[in-house]
Amino acid sequence: MKQTIPYWHELPDLDLYLDQVLLYVNQVVNSQESLEQKSLYSMKTNSSLGNEADDRTGVRQGKSTTDNVDFRRVLTAAMINNYVKHKQIEKPVKKKYQKQQVARLIALTILKNVFPIQEISQTLNLLLQSSNSETLYNHFVDCMRNEESDETPEIIRYACQSVKLYYKTRQLTMDLERSHHES
Repeated sequence: MKQTIPYWHELPDLDLYLDQVLLYVNQVVNSQESLEQKSLYSMKTNSSLGNEADDRTGVRQGKSTTDNVDFRRVLTAAMINNYVKHKQIEKPVKKKYQKQQVARLIALTILKNVFPIQEISQTLNLLLQSSNSETLYNHFVDCMRNEESDETPEIIRYACQSVKLYYKTRQLTMDLERSHHES
């Protein structure tokens, strides 16, 4: 089954505790990285994100593995705490994170490979002055899925292209290293 970044309506409807947010966001981001590599190089995946899903949250349990990429924690509790501390995401309500915070964490985690967190946060805040979180997040997902429309803000389009170029460059570097080790 092909895993991609979920649209807003596909995000968990229930508020999530920190450990659930970490599991969910890391699975989404690892899945996206695997898809980027697959779409760039037609790599085959060996397994999906896990076998069982929590019925209430949609959070899957298990380990993700692709040909050359192991599931890795790209988002940690310390990172989330820093994002809250520096007001890059809103504080959790009664230790639970809402859909808007989860969506922002997914975007931050994917974009931070290319852009500084502060810059991402400032840009998102500027975009939020003329649109809502759901619309902006869905534009981001569309771009990452190569399904953007004329309504997609240019800045989101270019940010997604930058992320995809980052993945392509990273894969080319790994291929180059592999070819040097083989020779």
